[in-house]
Amino acid sequence: WSLKGFNSFTCEATLNGHESGIYQVIPISRNRIASCSEDNTIKIWNGEHPYNCIQTLQGHKYGVIAILQTKEEDLFSASSNLKIWDMDNYTIKLTLSEIQCSYRNSMIEITESRVVIGERYGIIILNSKLNKQA
Repeated sequence: WSLKGFNSFTCEATLNGHESGIYQVIPISRNRIASCSEDNTIKIWNGEHPYNCIQTLQGHKYGVIAILQTKEEDLFSASSNLKIWDMDNYTIKLTLSEIQCSYRNSMIEITESRVVIGERYGIIILNSKLNKQA
């Protein structure tokens, strides 16, 4: 490993709580961290000391393989289906069961309202303003 400008690292914290392997960790709004796991959950962590688990999001039947927060602050999660979470009250806004997310799923946000998802048999482009009123 070579990281120019960094001479050494110290472990600031170890966050424990998932019961199985973690697939992805991302920074999200309000100085929080989100992690998704093979244990079918998403955990929301405080991004500063004391780095505690704020909330565990449950609702997926299988391991959660990818997560993405949109600029609108909704959290997309991919498992055997796709869920969209309201991050103000940590509830499921929408479940898209017809989307069969694959093991090596990926999600990227391409604009403020469009998300691209690697699905089992192709690529899906979603408008993330699905239930927003004009």
